Amino acid sequence: MKRILNVPCIVCMVLLLFFALAVTAFAAEGPTGDAIIPTDFLTWEYLGTMTGVVAVVVLIIQFTKAPLDIIVLKIFGKEARLPTRLVVWILSFIILIVAAYFTGKLTINYIVLSLFNAIIIAWTAMGAYEVTFAKIDAKKDKTG
Repeated sequence: MKRILNVPCIVCMVLLLFFALAVTAFAAEGPTGDAIIPTDFLTWEYLGTMTGVVAVVVLIIQFTKAPLDIIVLKIFGKEARLPTRLVVWILSFIILIVAAYFTGKLTINYIVLSLFNAIIIAWTAMGAYEVTFAKIDAKKDKTG
């Protein structure tokens, strides 16, 4: 089964992410009562939130899954499969830890909790994939 990168869907997902960031920013008020306008697309604080990690994990996995599958097939043969769930969980955990490090929140307790939080984030990211891309892949399989 070939996977074709559906550029319009990825563009829509990225636009939706930026729209969500904009809505959040305009809903929040600064100390003077003015709306906070985001100056950065991603910040370490945002990557420390569930929404930030899920968005970044989905985007990274979408752009790297096909090349990683090809690499695994070339190295281990035709029967080898890359365990996507494990890759998503590891990526979620790494992003949580790196974001905590850069925001100064990295402790032993945070690392242990991040192991479990990464499971929740991985489930959410895989669910986001199912909602956005699995239906498109299923339609392509039926037609082609």
